[in-house]
Order: sequence, then C-alpha cells, then structure tokens
Amino acid sequence: MSMSTVTRTVAGLLLAGLLSGAAAGCGSDRDSGSTAADFASLFKGYGADYTHVDTPAALADESALVVEGRIGKIEKGRTIGAAVDEPGASPTVVVAVTVTRTHRGALPAQAEGKVYVELSAPRGLNIGRYERAAPKHSTVLFYLAPAPPAIDFPVVDPDAGRPAGQPLYQPVSPQGFLIEDNRKVLQILMFTEFEGASLGDFTPDSPRFPHGRHKHGH
Repeated sequence: MSMSTVTRTVAGLLLAGLLSGAAAGCGSDRDSGSTAADFASLFKGYGADYTHVDTPAALADESALVVEGRIGKIEKGRTIGAAVDEPGASPTVVVAVTVTRTHRGALPAQAEGKVYVELSAPRGLNIGRYERAAPKHSTVLFYLAPAPPAIDFPVVDPDAGRPAGQPLYQPVSPQGFLIEDNRKVLQILMFTEFEGASLGDFTPDSPRFPHGRHKHGH
C-alpha cells in the first residue's frame, strides 16, 4: 500500500472515530488507576470503519512505522472542527512515546528517540485524566501512519501536542495500539483482551494475531 493510500485511510479513520466519539459526549467516571484497562476506558465511545486484518504482517504492510516503547507525557492535541466550542468539534490527545525498539520504518530526523501519536479523545475529558490513567510502566506497541494534515477538514491548533517540527502519527487501524500489562495484552481502541499473550505475539514477524476477548461495556 502506498503512503498516499495509507494517509487517506488514516484520514477516514480519524474522522470516523472523532465523529462517533463526539456523539458519545463527555463522561463522568471516577479517576482510575494506571492499568491498560483503565487507560482503555477513557476511549469509550470511539469507533471507526476499518478493514480488519488477520496477521501482524498485513497490518505492518499498511504502516509507515511500527514501534515499541513507553508512554511519556500526554498533551492536549488539535481539535477537529472550526472552533473548540463548536457543536460537534472533537478533541484529541497526543501521546509522546519513548521508543525502545523499531520493528518497521525509521524514526523521523531529530526525533530524539520519540514519536508523537494522536488519539481521538471522544469523551472530552481533562488531559489530567489521561496522564493519571496511562500505564507508563507498561510496554506499548504502535502500528502507525502519518496523521493527515488539515487540508480537507478544519482544525484548531494544528501544531498542538508536540515540539515544533516533529511529525504527528496515528494508529493505522484500531488494531494497531496495544499495551502489555499484567501477563496479558490489551488492544486499547478495540478493548479486546488477550490473556497470557505478550507483545511478541503482535509484532510484524508473528504469524497470526492471537484469539482475544472483547471486554464488555466498552
């Protein structure tokens, strides 16, 4: 798949996820602890049209970058919409990932070992909620594509969430954001749990994705 096709695919994924999240509205759950499941709960309401793939290799073929690492600082990202307070405007957060291993592609120039990943924030929660819930002790795996620029849709503060000059990425699919935590792996945006699995089961050289179980209530 060409990079232009990947970018168009991710643009559609972003907008579909953000619009479904905007419809879900804000939540009022209590603050949660820093586990993968707690972090995943902050993305309730996210949904997107995408093509499901059966193997990590197929997902890697759609990705510009596949990295392992740790979650660092989480910042408020750009807002999809003409104004922050516009009805239907959809916020995002940007996760700084300190990369410990690159499985596919190369880090951007002057990246200093980090990539910046934009995620839909469908419930409009305060950025502190994401910071407190993020399992920063756990290893994450991202299948990434460049985030689409604000060409076909309005964006507020397009450079938010990352140092000047650093590119912005997004998961190429909801299948492409995983966290290993407490002897299992959680697919965050799909809220699917893989008991007894490790991230090694999801890297590009793994023959197939393990069988998972969708967590109810997501």
